Amino acid sequence: MRGSFEDNEMSLRITNAGFRLLNSPLSIVIHDHYDFKDTTFKKNEAEYYAGRNNESHLKSALIHFYNKHDLVFSFAWKNNPWDLLWGLNSKREIERFIQKNIHENEHISGLQHA
Repeated sequence: MRGSFEDNEMSLRITNAGFRLLNSPLSIVIHDHYDFKDTTFKKNEAEYYAGRNNESHLKSALIHFYNKHDLVFSFAWKNNPWDLLWGLNSKREIERFIQKNIHENEHISGLQHA
């Protein structure tokens, strides 16, 4: 996983392993990050959050996700990053964009691979 959209990645891994995901609209989820004293963890956490708002990092994560799963996030999704960041409105436009940017994506450093 490249540090963005990891929830989508985990959902696909779970379903590919033969499990089902169920929607539970009445559930409450608390997402919390622990504050460890380890400086390496804090540095990695800071880099993770900085990358979440970095266009180059998001591009790399989306291209990695597409290459790994041959999937594009739904265009019905509110705040679709393909549309918001690059004005791409169809799978065909995204595929052209990926082909054009794939070599740049391979050279981006500092991102964790699955």
